[in-house]
Amino acid sequence: MSSTRQTSNTILTAIGIILLVGIFLGLIPKIATRTEMKRQIRRVPISSGEVEQSMARNSKILFQEAPAINKSAVPTSNLSGEGDKMFPARPTVTAGVEETDVTVVLTGDNPTELKNPDRAYNADFTADYAVKNRMRVGGEVSFYFPFPPNLGTLSEVELLVGNSEPENVEYNMEGITFWDNFKAGEEKKIKVRYQVRGMNSFHYGLEHGRRLRRLAFKLTVKGAEDIRLPADCLVPTSKEKKGNTWEVVWNKSKLITSSNIGVDLVPKRVLPAKLSQLASGWVVLLLPFFLISIWLGARSREVKIGGLGYFFLSLGFLIFFPLPNLVSEVLTPFVSFILSFVLVLIVIIIYLSRLVGLKFAMSYAVIPMGVLCGLFPLAIGSVFPKLSSIFVVIGIVLLFAYFMVVSAKGGREVPL
Repeated sequence: MSSTRQTSNTILTAIGIILLVGIFLGLIPKIATRTEMKRQIRRVPISSGEVEQSMARNSKILFQEAPAINKSAVPTSNLSGEGDKMFPARPTVTAGVEETDVTVVLTGDNPTELKNPDRAYNADFTADYAVKNRMRVGGEVSFYFPFPPNLGTLSEVELLVGNSEPENVEYNMEGITFWDNFKAGEEKKIKVRYQVRGMNSFHYGLEHGRRLRRLAFKLTVKGAEDIRLPADCLVPTSKEKKGNTWEVVWNKSKLITSSNIGVDLVPKRVLPAKLSQLASGWVVLLLPFFLISIWLGARSREVKIGGLGYFFLSLGFLIFFPLPNLVSEVLTPFVSFILSFVLVLIVIIIYLSRLVGLKFAMSYAVIPMGVLCGLFPLAIGSVFPKLSSIFVVIGIVLLFAYFMVVSAKGGREVPL
């Protein structure tokens, strides 16, 4: 009777573990996707006004506004020998930007995700604006190009009309001011260029509420694993990846929009991403090794854990894999990995110590957990690429040695 009950308990435990793994494999991809969506929503502003507010709180966001024509006041310096002041513009005609042709190249640094979750890049900005006097009489037009706020250094800064730099141009840390006489209906090409360092995101604020005759915007991101377009981003004409380079293009004509253009460089959350991959595939192989190691230890010590005990041990083991992905919302991936591993290991040791004693828990849970939830994920996640193969070899040797020692403890000497 006891044998039949033991068999039934074993079958029920196996069924429970299989169901647990099935639920786990179904829920984890959804949890990972929802976590990433929440992270994206929190990070992405939904309007240009919120972008500016976000920049005030976080100077790492680089937001470039469109130029202003005939602005009521423009920041200049030393025009009258009085230092920085706000001098009124002197427009006498109505003018506006008719065409915008922008090329932005973001070259990302080598990822240092373990030390710094931010994605730094060098930005090379070049824009050609067609500014037109819309009146039938000539007059003066002012052109003001604001730089993104909170910048420390800009290089290769220049404004060209035609192929030369005009005399009536003023540069300072706030932006570039240019004014000139325009004939009736005259249209001039104004080129602006600069280079700057940025982090995480690049946004360009389009002029809202007025028709733009033509928009040509090409955004190239080099050295990024992935990019994401913000929620308020104008729908691109094309978006493609060539090797490790992304190219996003906007070609619009007769455009009226309330949207902006921008891109977010997705951090290389290597460890959480790979752990999610483990959760949806590798865990099917890792979980049996963990349970077998605990079962061999119980067999060698002649202690009984029971079906319910194996069920909760499986639950604790499975919880580890989605945990770093959730914790990485507030901590760096490597810290979230270490913290998750320590927490799950403590929970399993405490549970086993309550069942069969602390000595058993320390002897038979630390090594399997260290290999299956430590060395192998570090190797698969390529956290330390040069050490990945070493991690795998050390993990296999430790598991092999562990199984040999534990199996030997449960055996008996065979007489010759």
